[in-house]
Amino acid sequence: MIRRVWTGAVRVGGFTSSMVLLAVASLLMIPAMIRSGGVDAWGSIVIGQAIGAIAATVIGYGYGVTGPSAVARADVPEARSEFLGSLLTRSVILGPGLAIVWVLSMIIPSPDRPLAFVASLPIVFGGITASFFYIGRSSPVQLLLLETMPRFLFTLLAVWVMVSGGSVFSGLLLQLVGVVVGLLASMAWILRFWSRNDRRRVRIRPLRQMLREQLQALTTTLLTALYGGLPVIIVGFVSPVGLASFGVFHKLQRQLAVAVSPVSTVFQGWVPRHLKAGYSPVKAISTALGGTAVVAAMIVLVMGVAGQAIFDWLSAGQLHAEQGQVLLSGLIVAGGLIQAALSYACLVPLGGIRDVMLSNVVGIAVGLGLLPLLAGNAGTTGALAALLIGVLTQILIQAVALARRIRTEGASDALPRRAEPLREQQ
Repeated sequence: MIRRVWTGAVRVGGFTSSMVLLAVASLLMIPAMIRSGGVDAWGSIVIGQAIGAIAATVIGYGYGVTGPSAVARADVPEARSEFLGSLLTRSVILGPGLAIVWVLSMIIPSPDRPLAFVASLPIVFGGITASFFYIGRSSPVQLLLLETMPRFLFTLLAVWVMVSGGSVFSGLLLQLVGVVVGLLASMAWILRFWSRNDRRRVRIRPLRQMLREQLQALTTTLLTALYGGLPVIIVGFVSPVGLASFGVFHKLQRQLAVAVSPVSTVFQGWVPRHLKAGYSPVKAISTALGGTAVVAAMIVLVMGVAGQAIFDWLSAGQLHAEQGQVLLSGLIVAGGLIQAALSYACLVPLGGIRDVMLSNVVGIAVGLGLLPLLAGNAGTTGALAALLIGVLTQILIQAVALARRIRTEGASDALPRRAEPLREQQ
């Protein structure tokens, strides 16, 4: 028991190291960009990054949802096939995706529309990440060295360039280079080194079949991405004065979510592996949700104590946040973490992806429906309150769906058909 807990803690720590490094680097970018380009440039960057986040989700095509579970159950050739199939699928979508991002960047109002497009590029190319493979194989060290470190180091270089007097454009382009280098390093390792001792022939499913199989997962993640990206655009329309402040909160929330996401992503592989090993759904899911809840409580505590100071530093002292706003922001991140664990670590392994999709549709509709009204009347505070209500709606629906599935389905019947026959990991 102690050994299992220690192994799990090491894996969580390994994945957390990657996410924390990326979150810290991205947060360092914010004051550097504001100092280099000013508040108006920051407003354009926020719009561009919101567009890029939605596009990256489309390009990622749901592999962040189904990929870890599929890779965790696969042998070496099947895991390699899953990765190659994901590359093919996402590469086909990348070109049209970039064109659409350009059009949207030129259409949506912002002080500097070309800057908005450039700001979207590092996020768009991040949609072709190999992180789902590392999560499924429980390989945090490889993720850290091959994908995280290039992105981290090039982001630090971008910060140094902007602080030293360089333009915002140059900083964003350096960040893009780090994303591309990390992707190429991951491809080389997975396709050449990781599988070098097993050269059995790999069969990639037809593109049309992969596109069809992943469509439901894409729908689920796209709805979540819309809930993350559209609020910035909506606030820009209904409360332009509050866009800069809301943009800082938006980035802070996203980076905090990235930093703590290994708590749920590790359980994405942990829960299906333990169901496969014979654990009851109640035992596996209780462990996953209990660990997630502890981290969620810590997030709210940290934001309540240090949230205002963090906001002042991120905005380079040019913006101000109220205590109620930082608490709302912390609750959004904590709720999002619990929602992610419910969705991808608990419901998906039990075949509940439709429940996830339904909860996302309803929660997003509630949050985005309230956003123009609350943001228009209460600015940044109203916008944050609307987002929190949407997240809580998702959690409620998913909790009810999970309880129903645990009552009515056995673990062996609930596992996705695609995972059969199950083979031992190599």
